[in-house]
Amino acid sequence: MAGDSSQLFELPAGPVSFALGAEYRVEKAESEWDELTASGGTFLNAIAPFDPPDLRVAEYFGEVRVPILASMPFVHELTVEGAYRFSDFNTETDTVDAYNIGLIWAPIQDLRLRGNYSTSVRAPTQSDLYSPQSQNFASIQDPCDVLYINTNPNRAANCAAAGIPVGFINTEARLATIGFVQGGNPTLVEEEGESFTYGFVLMPQALPGFALAVDYYDIEVDSLIATLGAQTILNECYNAPGGIGNPFCTTVNRDPNTFLFEYPAVVAGGVNFARQKTRGIDYDASYQTTFENGHRFSVRGIATQVLEVTNYTNPSDPNLPNRQLSELGDPEFSFNVDLNYGIGLLDLSYDYRYIGRQIINGAAYESLHDYAGVPATNRDAYPRKWFSAFATHSVRAEFAVTDMVSLFAGIDNVANNLPPLGRTGTTGGEPWDAIGRYYYGGFKISL
Repeated sequence: MAGDSSQLFELPAGPVSFALGAEYRVEKAESEWDELTASGGTFLNAIAPFDPPDLRVAEYFGEVRVPILASMPFVHELTVEGAYRFSDFNTETDTVDAYNIGLIWAPIQDLRLRGNYSTSVRAPTQSDLYSPQSQNFASIQDPCDVLYINTNPNRAANCAAAGIPVGFINTEARLATIGFVQGGNPTLVEEEGESFTYGFVLMPQALPGFALAVDYYDIEVDSLIATLGAQTILNECYNAPGGIGNPFCTTVNRDPNTFLFEYPAVVAGGVNFARQKTRGIDYDASYQTTFENGHRFSVRGIATQVLEVTNYTNPSDPNLPNRQLSELGDPEFSFNVDLNYGIGLLDLSYDYRYIGRQIINGAAYESLHDYAGVPATNRDAYPRKWFSAFATHSVRAEFAVTDMVSLFAGIDNVANNLPPLGRTGTTGGEPWDAIGRYYYGGFKISL
C-alpha cells in the first residue's frame, strides 16, 4: 500500500509519501544423490539426502519520504527518507529488524548531495542450517582435561561453569580418535551489517544530458558465518573470556553424568563469529545527446575503486586482519565504458571492460607481501606477484527492419584476450573471460 499526505496536509516542499507492506515467504529445498554416491562409493563418505525443514518468514515493512524544503536560496531540495523492516523467522534467528535513514540536499538544481545510514541482516539459509552432516574422526584434546586445562587462563572457570569437576580426565579422548560431524549448524543466527554512504550527483544545466555520480561506502558485517574445525571450536568454547554462553559451546556435546564426549562430540560447521569491513568509491558518469542531423550518441562509464576488504576470521585473535583486497576475484579497480551511436534505424555500440591486477595464482596477499606489521610468509613462492590487468573489447550492431522486427550481430572480446597462463577463467572467483572471441547474431520480434 502506498500513498501520500496530500489529502490531510503538505509540507513546504510537498506532501509526505509513504509505502507499507507485508510478506509471508516459504522456502523449500531438496536434493538426493544416486545410490553409488550416497553410499560413499565415490568420495568414501556417505552423503545423506538433503531434505531440510521449510524456511518460513513473515515480514512487515514501511518506507517514508519527507520533503522538508524546496525552491529556496541554497535549498533547491531538502528531503529525508527512511525505511524499516521487521522479520520473524522460524529458525534460531527468530525476530530481527533493519532500518535506514537518508538525507538529500540540493543547494542548487545542478548539484545533489546525499548520505545514508543503514543496518541490515542476513538470516542463515537452509544450507547453512541443515546441510547433511558427514561423519569424521580426529585426535582431539579436551580443553577441560587436567592435561590441558591450564594452557589458557579462562579454561578452568569455563569448564567449572559447564559442571566439569576439577582433575577431570577424558580417557576416551586420550586413547582414541573422537567422532564428530561436519555439516550445517541449526543454532546459527543472523549476520548483522552496518553501512554508511555519502556522495553527490552532478547534472549541470549548462551541459544537458551529462550526469556524474560519486559515492563513498563503508560497510561492516558482524557475526559472519565462518566454518571452523572441531578442535578450534572446542578451544574457543572454553577459552572465551565471557564464559560458556558463546556460539562455540552450543555445538559441543557431553554426557551430563560422565562429562565425556557424546557422539557427535562437536558439530564442525558454521559459527557466527567472523566479521568483514569493506570501503570503496563508486563512479558513474554518462552523457547522451541527439545531433542536429538526427544522429544519436551516448556514453556511460561505471567504475569501482575498492579501498578495503578485510576479514577477521581468527577466533583466537578477533582483531587480526586478513586482507582480501587484491586477491583473486577482488581487484582494487575495475570499470566499464559503453559507447552507442545511432544513425536512423541502425544502432552501433562498443563496450570496454577493464579489471585491475590481482595476486597471482589465488595466493593470499599476506603470503607474498608484508601486512599489518607481519612479514610475508612466502615472499618468493612465485617469480612474480601479480596477474596483470585484463581488458576486453566488444562491438555490436542492431538494425530495426520494422517497428516489430530487428536484426543484430556482434563480437565479444574482439582481441581474443585470454586468462593468464595456467588459469581457465572457470574457477570460482576468476573474473576473466573463459570463452575468448565470441561471434553471435540473431533477430528479435516484438509483438
